[in-house]
Amino acid sequence: LALIPVTGRSEIIKVMTANLNSGSPPDWDWYRDPSINIFKGLKPDIILIQEFNVSSATTRRQFVNNAFGVNFNYYCEPEIGGDWAMPNGIISRWPIKSKGQWADTNFEHYTTRSFVWAVIDIPGDIDLQVVSIHLKSGSGTDDRQMREAEASQLKNYVAANFDNNKYIIVGGDLNLQY
Repeated sequence: LALIPVTGRSEIIKVMTANLNSGSPPDWDWYRDPSINIFKGLKPDIILIQEFNVSSATTRRQFVNNAFGVNFNYYCEPEIGGDWAMPNGIISRWPIKSKGQWADTNFEHYTTRSFVWAVIDIPGDIDLQVVSIHLKSGSGTDDRQMREAEASQLKNYVAANFDNNKYIIVGGDLNLQY
């Protein structure tokens, strides 16, 4: 095994997944000061965020400005509503070139969250394609089978929609149980 230096410029990109909101749904379930302090301390460049709810006294734009800075971009899946809305989102230091969501049709409450994706114009010639996910929780057999079905569906979405010549990151709350 040998380490060979590579000539040229390299970038360090800090990517974080976050399901850090707190409170009891539906009325008190949003990102609060302790979560914002974690973001400020870690200073990530790209955040794959789950349960992206903010206080009714603010907006997501205000939240992003406060937690990350006014130059950060973000995308959150469209509001679907309901008592258990847990939208996924993506926050980025760099421009988001395209974005959208893929339906998670395996989850019984699939209208409350989707697989959220974006193509980010990171430094260099190759874009970064990301997906923010939140898989089904629970330790039962049915829950594990649901996560397997979600993962399979996600793999098919990525294969059908992402460019193999670009970087790909899939991350989020996997709710893995053992």
